[in-house]
Amino acid sequence: MIAHERISDDGSRILVVSNFTPVPRDNFQLGVPNHGSYDLVLNTDDKAFWGSGYAVHSSVVTEMVPSHQQPYSLTLNLPPLATVFYRWQG
Repeated sequence: MIAHERISDDGSRILVVSNFTPVPRDNFQLGVPNHGSYDLVLNTDDKAFWGSGYAVHSSVVTEMVPSHQQPYSLTLNLPPLATVFYRWQG
């Protein structure tokens, strides 16, 4: 797993999470720095891109559970061999 966040000049944030294993990861807890909701922008495993169509959340909300040295966390379903992009909505 590799996760990073892209931040634009105007403060917009995109969370990018890649699962480089052939195994899907259900209920993967990931620490994030900001409270709020995140909406799915792109799932590279979508059937539209000839992926498996593994079910991911279209929107997720942070929990006040610290993880990965961050004050909040998200619980994600990550498809195998794919990357998901979520936009922070605040």
